[in-house]
Amino acid sequence: MKKILKNIPLMLIIGLVLSRVILVSCTKEKVPVPVASNAPDPNCPDTIKFSTTITDMMNNNCAGCHGNGGTPPDLTAYASIRDNASSILASMGASGTMPKFASKLADTTVQKFSCWISQGKLNN
Repeated sequence: MKKILKNIPLMLIIGLVLSRVILVSCTKEKVPVPVASNAPDPNCPDTIKFSTTITDMMNNNCAGCHGNGGTPPDLTAYASIRDNASSILASMGASGTMPKFASKLADTTVQKFSCWISQGKLNN
């Protein structure tokens, strides 16, 4: 009996801590889950074609250094461009470092590449 009475303060403290955890966790605000949208991106009114727009962009700005046998990644092949699209976009964006020995790419050029990515990186 003395053991039980001795542990009552400890049990009260544990009970208070647990009730606080339960109350706090139940009162947190719910974060809305983003809903996937099939709405077209207003910044991408036209379908960007890999076979013309993207290959021209890569050939004119990237393939000199990142061509077959050059500095990886090879930016003359669809699979390589598709697989590296996010890092390519980051490299050519506002804080990007590419192309290394040329002027920063025009915002419209970067936007077209971004649109191609958002349109599913199609090999069209």
